[in-house]
Amino acid sequence: MAVAGGIEIPVVMGSRSTYLRGGFRGLEGRALRKGDVLESGQPIGPGFFSSLPAELIPNYSHDPIPRVVLGPQDEEITEEGVATFLTADYTITQRSDWMGCLLEGPPIRHKIGPDIISDAMAFGSI
Repeated sequence: MAVAGGIEIPVVMGSRSTYLRGGFRGLEGRALRKGDVLESGQPIGPGFFSSLPAELIPNYSHDPIPRVVLGPQDEEITEEGVATFLTADYTITQRSDWMGCLLEGPPIRHKIGPDIISDAMAFGSI
């Protein structure tokens, strides 16, 4: 979630992000609960999307279909595994956070095992 002006909590390592598994922030050191109130800061200038022409802002009111470009570790996944990932339905679970989204769906077959080296990712990468 992004909020113009940010959420009024202390800055850690230049960010106000919450990462509970890593022990970074959260409201009162915990995950949000029903009824919690978050205070926002003052926005600095116009928001990012206010400077874009309306026709360039995607409409996410329907079920979007993500596009996939295979990355540098695709050789670690079997052809069957790639086909499964590209054709099966997956659901984003509640165990998702700012580090990534945990998907629920058919398992993806790997050539050796699922321990693939992590590296830098572009925003929106799967």
